[in-house]
Amino acid sequence: MEPQEALRMHQQRNIPGSYQDFLVNRHSDTIIRDLFKKIKRGELDVRKTPDVTFLGEEGIDAHGLTKEFFHLVMNSLKNGQGGYILFEGKQDHLVPVICEEFNQSRYFRYVGMPIAMSMLHSGYGFVGLSCALSIYMHGD
Repeated sequence: MEPQEALRMHQQRNIPGSYQDFLVNRHSDTIIRDLFKKIKRGELDVRKTPDVTFLGEEGIDAHGLTKEFFHLVMNSLKNGQGGYILFEGKQDHLVPVICEEFNQSRYFRYVGMPIAMSMLHSGYGFVGLSCALSIYMHGD
């Protein structure tokens, strides 16, 4: 089965049709920290469709704002914005940092949730991971 077809089938089975609001400051360096707080408090449901509003901007989320939001999130994860440097290496060769504190704090689980949510709702994944790591995660 082709990856896009598998994703489409997964989306149909796992998106319940309900929404959750995201109020986002696109110029903030704390997007990741704010997202991690939502995850920690149990306020983030990966299956619910995001309804994104950018502070100070007009617009209705017809999937474009969601894609922009997840683009900002993935770039923040890659670049270590907001004080969370979770990946190291060169572009297209990123690997998770080795840090026992991050492991114990469940940060990598927190990273996986927005990546999964982004794939489910916008089709935008985490670009830049090491090819070897991607193959390992897919089990190929």
